[in-house]
Amino acid sequence: MAQATINFKKTHPRAVIPARSTPGAAGYDMCACIETPVTIYPGETVMIPTGIAMEIPLGVAGLIFPRSGMATKRGLAPANKVAVIDPDYRGEIFIALLNHGKVHQVIQPGDRIAQMLLVPYFAPEFTEVESLTETQRGEGGFGSTGTAAPVQPAAVVPEAVPAPAEAVSAPAPVAKPTVDDIVVDENNDPNDYRDEDERKADAAFAMGMRYKDGDGVEQSNETAIEYFKIAAELGHVMAQMAVGSYYYAKNDCDEAIKWVSMAAELGNAEALFNMGVFYMEGMGCDQDMELSAKYFHRAARRRHPEAQYAYADLLSKGWGVEQDDAKAVKWFSSAAENGHVESMYRLGECYAQGLGVAQNKEEAAKWFNAACSKGHRAAAQKLVMLQMNEEDIPTA
Repeated sequence: MAQATINFKKTHPRAVIPARSTPGAAGYDMCACIETPVTIYPGETVMIPTGIAMEIPLGVAGLIFPRSGMATKRGLAPANKVAVIDPDYRGEIFIALLNHGKVHQVIQPGDRIAQMLLVPYFAPEFTEVESLTETQRGEGGFGSTGTAAPVQPAAVVPEAVPAPAEAVSAPAPVAKPTVDDIVVDENNDPNDYRDEDERKADAAFAMGMRYKDGDGVEQSNETAIEYFKIAAELGHVMAQMAVGSYYYAKNDCDEAIKWVSMAAELGNAEALFNMGVFYMEGMGCDQDMELSAKYFHRAARRRHPEAQYAYADLLSKGWGVEQDDAKAVKWFSSAAENGHVESMYRLGECYAQGLGVAQNKEEAAKWFNAACSKGHRAAAQKLVMLQMNEEDIPTA
């Protein structure tokens, strides 16, 4: 087979060229191109740059998969399970790493964080027809083929009687389970980083998900929440957020903030943002703008776009924090770079009016254009006003 080549460029001089770890490896390791270590807290997703852009050939897609060692030993894997890099994409490749575990993980500069497989794909034309060819399955949907392995035809034996299938019993429902009801499988994996409490937390959370989805048991949100509470008490961040969301949906903010605050104490960005909202609105607590600003700031430092915008908004207004337009621009910029549409609009306003930054109509138009392309109506109006006053400002 002829050796294929792919053109690439480094968007950062410290970028590590994708490479296979062994001659027989299918995937190319993608490495973190960062200046300083990045901490990813439980349940948090962080965009990690690779410093690499490439020209993938037409007809081929770059599929980003987790590295098995990092996923099993450290609980880190791409948030979107499998990311797709299209052949017409020319920007820098980022890896959205989600921490599935219960302890924070630190990514060091140059760490191998994912692997990319280059896979050919089929791009047919779709043709509408009146009928489709018939198959044995026909229109059978999810689960129509069963879960058991198909039985292969055997030699005909007179009077053969098939053995009855062994019944599979579902777990009996538990009205209010306790931690003692949680059964943990024996784990002899030397690479398993979890202690006994962590394994029980994961098992309780898994049972909660089964009751939530009706997976082999009678569906029950109430029973699911009881299992989630056990996992949450053992420090499971996703369970803490699930219980908090459950009570928030029931308009019980007193109970919601109790569980969300547990996840916030463990540094979860979404929980920190939600705590900022609780204290800003006075939901389940006394309104406290200073405390709200502190929570937003902590979440913003963990690259949470909504928190970055919220903290920037407080800085621009001087609510709960000293008014500072320059710092507001910094956080609006971070959120805008992370795709936050309202931040794009506010950043455009800062450049248009010279708030916290030197007035720059072209930069203002750039960010109004970006927000406009995402459907922001006010940005479209501001862009028209700019163009009326500055005919040389480019349009989207």
